[in-house]
Amino acid sequence: MATLLQAKQINKFTFAKIGSSGFSGAGVDDVVTAAITAAASVDNVPVQVGSSTALGFITTGANNKALVLNSTNKSAIEDGAGNEVYARLTEAAGVYTLSYYSLVAGIETAYSLPATTIDFYVNYSYSFDKLPVDSLVRINTVVVGEDPSNTSGRAIRNEKVNVTSLNTLANLAFLPIANSVALYVNGKAESEGASEGFTRVGKVLTWSATNGKYNLETTDTVIAHYNTLEA
Repeated sequence: MATLLQAKQINKFTFAKIGSSGFSGAGVDDVVTAAITAAASVDNVPVQVGSSTALGFITTGANNKALVLNSTNKSAIEDGAGNEVYARLTEAAGVYTLSYYSLVAGIETAYSLPATTIDFYVNYSYSFDKLPVDSLVRINTVVVGEDPSNTSGRAIRNEKVNVTSLNTLANLAFLPIANSVALYVNGKAESEGASEGFTRVGKVLTWSATNGKYNLETTDTVIAHYNTLEA
């Protein structure tokens, strides 16, 4: 009689997400030992450092990248300049720490997270017999730009930006992704940058009459085109 091969007989390790929901995060890093211990207990796996050939949490290398979401709306968190925040897990003497980062101009940069309730998902190396049945569907939300270097997002077209007074623009409706904003002043395209027609901090636009070579007046029509991660 034919018998089926059992998972315990297969020597195979697979990285999958393991996470914690409703964690109170703040600052450049947080100790998450208790949170990941609880998550490991649910999966009946040990709390230890793993690798491609051993059970445990991934704490080094390219695969040590954690997804960080706002726990309330399950959306990605950004750093104020349109860059998605992610995290890395490290371990020292049994203490596990989650450190926050974003990619600023392509460079990994430490990020200080404002006090925020987050969900985070780190990578764990599971043996085949320990691999959770829901490992492929644990993250059931669509996250724009899970790759923190992603510069896509939702496109905003034809947002009219009022000129509230001479050379003064109203704020944008949504927070743009970095370097995605273009203004069209009476149909003329203006770029964002220190030596360009305008600069931006968050949703705030600052017009430079010197760089732009003309004043913005309340009778001018200004249209903003940009991409955003906000819903």
